[in-house]
Amino acid sequence: MYRTDELDIFVRQEMESGQVPGLALAVVKDGAVVHLAGYGVRDREQGLPVTAHTRFPIASITKSLTAATLAILVRQRRLDWDTPVRESLSDFHLADPTATTSVTLSDLLSHRTGLPRHDLVWRGAALSREEVYLRLQYLALSASVGERFQYNNLMYLVAGYLAGRVANSTWETVTRELLLDPLGMERAGVSIAGLRAEDDAALPYEEDVDGSMRRGAFLDTDAVGPAGGIAASVEEMAHFLSMYLDGGRYRGRRVLTETDLQSLWTPQIVVDAAIPWPELGPTHYGLGSYLSTYRGRTYVRHDGGLRGGFTTILGLLPEAGIGAVVLCNRSWTSVPRIVQLRIFDLLLGLPAIPWSDRAREEKKARMTAKKEARLPDVAPRRPISDYVGIFTHPAYGEVTIQAVGPDSVAPLHAIYHGVVTALSPVGEDRFEASPAPHVDSPLEQMLLRFHPDPNGSIARLSLPLEPAVPEISFVRAGSDQ
Repeated sequence: MYRTDELDIFVRQEMESGQVPGLALAVVKDGAVVHLAGYGVRDREQGLPVTAHTRFPIASITKSLTAATLAILVRQRRLDWDTPVRESLSDFHLADPTATTSVTLSDLLSHRTGLPRHDLVWRGAALSREEVYLRLQYLALSASVGERFQYNNLMYLVAGYLAGRVANSTWETVTRELLLDPLGMERAGVSIAGLRAEDDAALPYEEDVDGSMRRGAFLDTDAVGPAGGIAASVEEMAHFLSMYLDGGRYRGRRVLTETDLQSLWTPQIVVDAAIPWPELGPTHYGLGSYLSTYRGRTYVRHDGGLRGGFTTILGLLPEAGIGAVVLCNRSWTSVPRIVQLRIFDLLLGLPAIPWSDRAREEKKARMTAKKEARLPDVAPRRPISDYVGIFTHPAYGEVTIQAVGPDSVAPLHAIYHGVVTALSPVGEDRFEASPAPHVDSPLEQMLLRFHPDPNGSIARLSLPLEPAVPEISFVRAGSDQ
């Protein structure tokens, strides 16, 4: 028997131990919303409470909604899952010619195009969606099409851009007309930037270096909106969840068909063949959803997180007719996942699993692995002025290197996406990025390498901006290289 009081106690305990300021959840069972609740505060400074109507960025749960919108366009025969994207987007280019001509809509939505994340192209950059789209051709691939799963926000940008182009509109308008409005999600927004002005919006929080919580910043995701740009309340997300669980219908109205859902929930590629816990099965990715099993039952989900302050999860066990969405305003926390699995256990009438203990062990292991000795400071072997200049890459943009002073511990500053980061010398033509406290630097803890030309002058700067490919090379303005 599902008892909301038992869940309420559990949620508050998890929030306290996980330092989560605010959380909202919705639970759906057999077509009915059986629980809507808000806990804690959406604004710590003013003590404003979270309610079921408080809007949160849903982060990458957005991918499930984008995929659902595209399923409708496929049903309307304006698109096809397996037709190359180039047939609809003649200006679509990847660095590999074969990938350019063969990538399909299914490839975009299942993260199997061969392109790794390359998120620092857009994160923090003042670029439009079209500007990011046109830079894709300069990004290195790390696999062939269909070879392996590589989570990718940029390919969802392309999918949303494609949706807008075939409808002679935009992803925002198409998503609202085909999905949000039919689901009664009128308050849901398609821009995180617009959320900041809302009266009942959750504010972001993140863990400080001393372990306490501090106010974070909203990450502007408008350029990659189809990947993570929707903001909604749990009350509205329950509409989407109810539609999922009712075979594509919402309040008797057909939004998706059974065929649409089958397309979205058919495994496309293996995410991880390893099974970390016996209760969970191997994970695949469909079109906009992770597909696995939980305690022997089909488990469809998508989670999300935004730097600065939000973690989210939406999941359902369709065979059991149950689902839950959990949103919170703290970054990098396992609490939403733990709460969702606890909800499932309660609804299924199964013994609880100590997911909290397991999550703490996972976090401890990550923190241990993350601890790395800082490289020792080494005096640079050439004048600081030799490194000063503007270094450019056709997709990643500009990195400006400025001199601070030869007597400084960090004699150089790097400016990337408008963020200033101190650079400390750690070897010949090598510098370590050391951001100031509370600065979200895209170069955090990176090793920057300067490369001379045959004459000994600094001509290039390389940065490990994408771990799956060789270091990204920026050419110094005025250099022949």
